[in-house]
Amino acid sequence: MYKAASKFNLKPKKGVEYLLEINGAKDAEYEERVDIIAKFIKTTPALDKTAIGDYLGEDIQINKDVLK
Repeated sequence: MYKAASKFNLKPKKGVEYLLEINGAKDAEYEERVDIIAKFIKTTPALDKTAIGDYLGEDIQINKDVLK
């Protein structure tokens, strides 16, 4: 998870892609991917708060669903 957090802090989109890849969820159903990303953001204290805000603030549907 440290590597995913590091990638997320540099480029949130790349961090999320890596997270889904290591969890074997890249091709998972939409709701499962949303749950994995939300849990990662909620439970990983090493994440940069600004990077979280950048990710959740993007006008992309999956980002909005993670925010919910």
